[in-house]
Amino acid sequence: MSCNFAVLPLENPLKDNYQTRILLENQVHGLLPCKMQRINGKEYLYYEITGSQSLENLYEKGKFDKDTLKELFLQIVSVLEKLDEYLLNRDFLLLNPAYLYKNLDKDTYSFFWFPEQENTIEQEFCVLTEYLLPKIEHKDKGAVTLGYGMHKLAVENRLQPDDIRKLLYGETENRNTDFEIENKEEQKERQKILDDFYKEEEEEEPPIKKIFVVGIFLVIGVVIFLARYLSNMGIRYLGIAAVFLIVFVIAVGGLIYFWKYRKQDLENHIPETFEREEVTGIMGEEERQEEMSEDFGKTVLLQSEVQGKSYLLEIETGKKFFLEKENTIIGSQRGRVDICLSVPTISRVHAKIICRNNQTFLIDLNSRNGTELDGEIIQPETEYLLKEENTIVFAEKRYLYIDKCNADFGKIW
Repeated sequence: MSCNFAVLPLENPLKDNYQTRILLENQVHGLLPCKMQRINGKEYLYYEITGSQSLENLYEKGKFDKDTLKELFLQIVSVLEKLDEYLLNRDFLLLNPAYLYKNLDKDTYSFFWFPEQENTIEQEFCVLTEYLLPKIEHKDKGAVTLGYGMHKLAVENRLQPDDIRKLLYGETENRNTDFEIENKEEQKERQKILDDFYKEEEEEEPPIKKIFVVGIFLVIGVVIFLARYLSNMGIRYLGIAAVFLIVFVIAVGGLIYFWKYRKQDLENHIPETFEREEVTGIMGEEERQEEMSEDFGKTVLLQSEVQGKSYLLEIETGKKFFLEKENTIIGSQRGRVDICLSVPTISRVHAKIICRNNQTFLIDLNSRNGTELDGEIIQPETEYLLKEENTIVFAEKRYLYIDKCNADFGKIW
């Protein structure tokens, strides 16, 4: 298996000092393996990135939850401590998402240590947190708290391993300060709403209760009156009167129940219907998306919907994959790619196709088995202009690029 490298040019000759020798001759845990090559009098640093993807490419479509953020920051802490252990300059550590690589097999991050880095480590950390904030899963409160907490540390230049750990494990002294006031205000507001709600209920309920109580006393009074009046008329008439009173009580109770609950039932009926329809609609959309996801590679879209769009034609089966987005990610991991190819030799995030200024470019995303363009393996992280009927091979799958915008619509494939 061939190795992939990210190449960074040096503006000045590499100094022969302790830090340089550590970089080139030792494998510091957390740093990418590095070697120097001189080409035409110019020096380049080659960092091995085999089997890894940059954070920028890996999360182009994804979101960061709390666990993902925590793992990332823990590994940053670990590499900072290793730099201190080896007496390496922290300011040479690159934290830009384009240069932060994750090994998908080992689920670990590796970092560039570049001796001509101009930013400080605090500036690099700010760049990273500013990239992360809009990509945080905002439904995950823990992720939001952690992301903004890390950004605050970066802005305050408090980038010490202990400070980061305290925030990660919830031990910082100001951990809840920003939220305590808001929580108290929210609790007061909720309590006020509840008090008002129950107050309204109490104000609404007494008239009904009063009517009911008055009705009971009225019935009792009528019973006593009739009992005395009918006592001289015999058992027969007393029994008839008792039956009549029982029916009367049941009728009054039914009217009260009907009056009290009918309005509530009517109010709840329509919202419940709409809620069911809304839930059904959401479930239907999810089912449609799931079906589309499962059918990737089988059937794409109706021709009327994609007319004028370029696409990849799978040579073996004739399947079409339309390029409808500005950036189309290709790979085998569902949820992180736009075109999912269930082939073992294709990397989880394999390649990317970019449509820009009426031109289409192919980029290999440091895939394990590489990407070929017209029989030649392309370099990772490099843009290649696609032309009509270019042959593209992702691992072992062969495709023909069809530029539908410029192709002859009468031509049939």
